[in-house]
Amino acid sequence: MNKFCSSLLLKTIISALLFSFSFIYIKSLGFLIIPALVLLFLLLKNIKNDYQTIIYGILWGFIAFSLYFIWLYELLLTKTGANFFLATILYVFIVFYSTILITIYFCLTRLLFSFINNFFFFKFLAFILTTHSLFYFIKKYFLFFLNTGYPFLNPIIPLARYKLFLIIFSFFIGQNTKLKESKKFYDKNKIIYLKPVIKSFNNKYNSITTGQLIYHQLSKLKLERETKKIILLAPETYFPFSLNKNKNMVKLWNNVLTNNTHLILGSQREERGNVNKKIFQTVFVLNRGRIIDFYDKTHRVIFAEKIPYVLKNSKWSRSLFLNGKNEYFKGKQKSKKFKLNNFIICPKICSEFFYKIDLHKEINSDCVFLFVNDSWFMPYFRRILQNITKIYSIRLNLPIFYIGHFKLKLFNQ
Repeated sequence: MNKFCSSLLLKTIISALLFSFSFIYIKSLGFLIIPALVLLFLLLKNIKNDYQTIIYGILWGFIAFSLYFIWLYELLLTKTGANFFLATILYVFIVFYSTILITIYFCLTRLLFSFINNFFFFKFLAFILTTHSLFYFIKKYFLFFLNTGYPFLNPIIPLARYKLFLIIFSFFIGQNTKLKESKKFYDKNKIIYLKPVIKSFNNKYNSITTGQLIYHQLSKLKLERETKKIILLAPETYFPFSLNKNKNMVKLWNNVLTNNTHLILGSQREERGNVNKKIFQTVFVLNRGRIIDFYDKTHRVIFAEKIPYVLKNSKWSRSLFLNGKNEYFKGKQKSKKFKLNNFIICPKICSEFFYKIDLHKEINSDCVFLFVNDSWFMPYFRRILQNITKIYSIRLNLPIFYIGHFKLKLFNQ
């Protein structure tokens, strides 16, 4: 009996560790998600009673999620107004909550297994059903009490690191991304990536200094030497001030931009409401010293960009999280297209792209420009974002330009 319990304990620990490592070391160890799930199935298959189900469910969840959510703990400590005590409380809560979900999953899976008896194949199908249901629930309803899901825990995310998996995935969903469109786009345009000149958080710069730094960055490009049409791409919060209230910066930059250059950058937009001003996270299109188009972000991240509705009137929550920062308003236009040099571009801004369940219903274009502020996150979470983008490129059957704070990447399987 002791040997049997030791075997279950070992399976629990190894499975949970492999699961978390497949995300934390996603670049080199993403394949570990497969043995993690195989061991999880064998564990659930061999558990004998309700007591073991609950104990091993709690242990698996605690190990896996206390490691996986390190990125969130680091973000709370360094990028929000939360102090050490509050950040720790929130981290413990999210680990505890996730552990409860996993324990419920253990119990439901074991309950299904009890009706199947010794039919291995049907138990395996039941395991696939409950596991898929678990991660679908997490994706869409994880923090249902705050009206938000969490799309970054899907087991196929670590596997998107591998070319073979992407080919198989593409085959099964019957998609073949538009390689020709992205090739034409590159052939007809000169694409230049602009890395942010300042950090978008905890910085001591004002709009004028930032604008001047961008001017010097643009002047070094020597754009007058280029013969192709030029598209400059800069990520979310590249200019973390209201650009429509700093049009003198647009005119300044135009001194070193050619007439055939479009500058597309992430910034903010200010709008005067009936009582207070409204601030939006926005992507602007600039040409010939003018703002010729813009798109406002339609999804805001709780505690970082907005306060949940249930805490809307709480000065305590505002002081803890926003800490004097802007709370952003939701854009009114769900879908927007930019027409650039005879190509139709669909702009998306960070979280609205990752949290949309039915994104394919909104996008009908030649490619997607995804503007991301990934400077907030630890390296492994940035790779999670990029892997999800690969998966969406296949699902949407479109090339996606991932415009982050560290690099520009084109995803088109």
